Amino acid sequence: EEEDLLEDILKSGIYGASSFTRLHTSTMTLNALEKKSVFSSVFPPLGAMSKKYPYLKKRPYLLPLSWGQRVFTYLKETRKISDNDPQESLELGKKRIGLLKKYHVIQK
Repeated sequence: EEEDLLEDILKSGIYGASSFTRLHTSTMTLNALEKKSVFSSVFPPLGAMSKKYPYLKKRPYLLPLSWGQRVFTYLKETRKISDNDPQESLELGKKRIGLLKKYHVIQK
């Protein structure tokens, strides 16, 4: 039974970066550990966003604009990556979170 978790770990590679899809699942896993929603990883709070978008420090009301800028930049940069499959990332992330709950790494 433990083979499922071992298989996931081995397929992920040493740093969990064997593919771009697997990199995305790491964000989902970390959010599950911290009990955050997927929403918060797509739309981070002002504090986190202002580190990358300094204009938010003076104009916090532009937070929705920075989210759009972030999503646009992500889509632009990742459309050329062959091993980027958002649907597969979601499925793999849910599977991994299920495995971690099964082995009590993440509390239900």
